Amino acid sequence: GVCGEFPPYEFIGPKGKFEGLNIDILRAVAKDAGYSVRFTTDDRNSLRYMLDSGQVDLLAGMIKTRDRAGWYLFSSPHSYIHFSVFTRKGEPLISGWNALRGKRLLMETGSVVEELLDDRGIKTTILKTPDFREALEKLSIGAGDAVVMPKLQAYYYIGQLQLDNLIE
Repeated sequence: GVCGEFPPYEFIGPKGKFEGLNIDILRAVAKDAGYSVRFTTDDRNSLRYMLDSGQVDLLAGMIKTRDRAGWYLFSSPHSYIHFSVFTRKGEPLISGWNALRGKRLLMETGSVVEELLDDRGIKTTILKTPDFREALEKLSIGAGDAVVMPKLQAYYYIGQLQLDNLIE
């Protein structure tokens, strides 16, 4: 199994142990099926390269898009990852995909959000960051118009970083 730093779904905890929802599920399935699982972590682009090159057998939490469905076999999702748009309080709210047109979006490098925008024909200015945590920090200081990311992960970071000026 392979995972990225994607709290609360999968991450390395304070003791250096892999933790999170996807990890717990993978461990339970592997135990029940009699498989031995070794976890590793890296950024999403490196993880996809490792999957494509056969270095790993499974990538946890990959979201299915039209393009990816032609290359990868997807299991049934155990949860639906809900994406939300986050902006600064006091800025005009963005509702729906079409409202993103022309906006400056901060996003994690290699994020599926870019593919989701392409699937819908939405043209934006993409401002890439190493991870969504930094994207939210930059949004908080006005370095972009919005962040589109998994809702649960966003609330995890907003609470952790006390970014009280951000709103969904």
